[in-house]
Formats: sequence, C-alpha cells, structure tokens
Amino acid sequence: MLGLESGFIFEPINDAASELLGLVRSEEQKAWLEADVVFACAGRDLESLSALYGPTNAQTMVIPNGFAAEEVQYVDTVVLPAPLGPIRA
Repeated sequence: MLGLESGFIFEPINDAASELLGLVRSEEQKAWLEADVVFACAGRDLESLSALYGPTNAQTMVIPNGFAAEEVQYVDTVVLPAPLGPIRA
C-alpha cells in the first residue's frame, strides 16, 4: 500500500518504475473502489487509501499486525530430519 502517512509516496526514478507504479496504483484503486470488504493493518492505511482514491463503499476494518508473545513458545534450536540438520535461530 502506498500510504500518504507512511512516507511511501514517491516519484519513480525512471520510466520503468513509473510504468510499474502506475499499474500498481491503478489496480489498488480498482480494488479499493470495487471491493466488498477492505482490511488494513492500521487505521491510517485506510485513511491513506481514502485520501488517494476517494471514498469506498466497502466495509472497512483494521486487523492489526502482530502476535501474542505469551502464546508463542521460544525455541532456541530446531532440529530437522536429515539432510537439513539443525537450524539455529
């Protein structure tokens, strides 16, 4: 997502980048305008999409990134069957 608040709005550095960015923005706008549901990891991302492409009729929701650290057991070393062998974290 090329968000206004995140600082990822930029001018392409060459013609190929400009063409690709145009394709991404076009598809992103189409998705924003035609979707039934749009979700993002932060409210500011939804605000950025609205600022870029106008209002959407989609139901919008925020689904934050992350995980519940208390539910994830830390493992220092994972032993896999040969031929991969141990992988150190």
